Amino acid sequence: MTNYPTGITAGNYIDAGGAIHAFLRDLNGTITSFDAMGAGTAPGQGITPLCINSAGSITGLYIDSNGVNHGFVRNP
Repeated sequence: MTNYPTGITAGNYIDAGGAIHAFLRDLNGTITSFDAMGAGTAPGQGITPLCINSAGSITGLYIDSNGVNHGFVRNP
């Protein structure tokens, strides 16, 4: 989990099927789930946010359905 300077948080969770998804929690507690295009949906696949900057951009990695790692940037 990583925190934006104003308290906005990005992190990830694992669903019942074992796939990894990302979330963004804003200051009022609203949680928005997101995935990278191409992220796999099988156990151990999915998206992991690693950093959020002062502009609100989130960077991280995702694992596709072939088990290959990729980077991503999510704009605010």
